[in-house]
Amino acid sequence: MTNDHKASIKSEQDRIFKAGGYIKNDRVNGSLAITRAFGDFFYKKAGVTSEPEIKEYEVQAEDWFLLIASDGLWDVVDDAFATEFLCKAEDLEIGCAELVQIAIEKGSADNVSCMVIEL
Repeated sequence: MTNDHKASIKSEQDRIFKAGGYIKNDRVNGSLAITRAFGDFFYKKAGVTSEPEIKEYEVQAEDWFLLIASDGLWDVVDDAFATEFLCKAEDLEIGCAELVQIAIEKGSADNVSCMVIEL
């Protein structure tokens, strides 16, 4: 349902360049892999923003939950795995915590946070 806002994406690169930043090794100013972030004040001058990409979606009867996670999870766990994992979880809150642990065990080197909203 969402797009990753990584510095390797052309539209995000264009936005960063327009704001005065640069991309080196698919990273903003050679360091930050994402182009939208809370915090990271130093990178705001380079065009990194916390402005979200907003999409409207009508919840369907078969929709069960919404998973929101930081790039630290998505760097090492793909969407399909996370969805299947939570569908099999007896408790979504515990399943979410277990996804964080899986990301850490897989060697995520970034912030790992996730939240699940039961629909």
